[in-house]
Amino acid sequence: MRGKATFSGVDQRLEGGWTVYSISDPNALTQVVGWLKFTCEAGVVLYRGQSQLYDDMTATGFRSLTENSHADYAEKLKDYISSIYGQDCACRHNKNFSSLHLCNEQSQFVKDNPNALVSGTYRAVVEPLLQHYGLKTRWLDVVDNIWIALWFACHQQITEGRYAHHRRRSIAQEGPDAKAYIAVFETGSIDPTSVPGYRVGPSTRFVDLRYAVPSVYLRPHAQHGALIAPSRLDSGGVPFGSMKEQVVGVVEIKLGDALEWLGTGAMTSGHVLFPPATRDHGYRRLLDWNSPPHEKLGHVTQFGPGN
Repeated sequence: MRGKATFSGVDQRLEGGWTVYSISDPNALTQVVGWLKFTCEAGVVLYRGQSQLYDDMTATGFRSLTENSHADYAEKLKDYISSIYGQDCACRHNKNFSSLHLCNEQSQFVKDNPNALVSGTYRAVVEPLLQHYGLKTRWLDVVDNIWIALWFACHQQITEGRYAHHRRRSIAQEGPDAKAYIAVFETGSIDPTSVPGYRVGPSTRFVDLRYAVPSVYLRPHAQHGALIAPSRLDSGGVPFGSMKEQVVGVVEIKLGDALEWLGTGAMTSGHVLFPPATRDHGYRRLLDWNSPPHEKLGHVTQFGPGN
């Protein structure tokens, strides 16, 4: 049972339904995150860096959906996955899109039937993989590395159409009271499936793309990329698809402190965390695919240099 944190340099409060830990010392960041891990009742603890404190925690694919509109969205998503896979799923699990993690099918190179996926990619992980590359899916991006989460809390994505870059946040632009936030998730009990890195529990499903896809998909490996979603992809929580119940706390840091702690090393540059298509072969395959997704699914985002 979690109580009130009593670490030096930490203030705890309730705000908007969140337990917020306001931190002013990097050692306190390590202690609070470690305490949340130590008191984790089941599963794994994960992080999501944000530039603001949102009201809810919902994946992009769920944000415009209702229970009534979900079936049409899921059908379009399934059709696009079949398109980039080169064929429909032949196994019985295709009839229930929520149980696709039980499908062991892996993409193969076929000369007369090309596809957009690297050979060996499990069909079960294509949806979270597409989320990582910019499409609107039912999965939420998270990481298991606090410094990568801090990077996302200190940067903003600037998007115009299908083109985007990341801009380092600035005290000069946002003012001395600007904050960086890291949401801390607990998956709850999750059990392995036959797909590497993919686990499912009563309330949450989790995939670690570093195990689930080869490193020719460079971005998820560079970002310590993992994703979570409701266990029932056809229902989710309330609001529809919400993951708010999995958030056990939100770390709040003054932006000036967060930027100082993060530093400007090469390993935390946008070029490394968002490798270009010349280095990320899996990304290039998706960009080159000539059959675009339905507009409800968005698009594979093309990232350029930021600052």
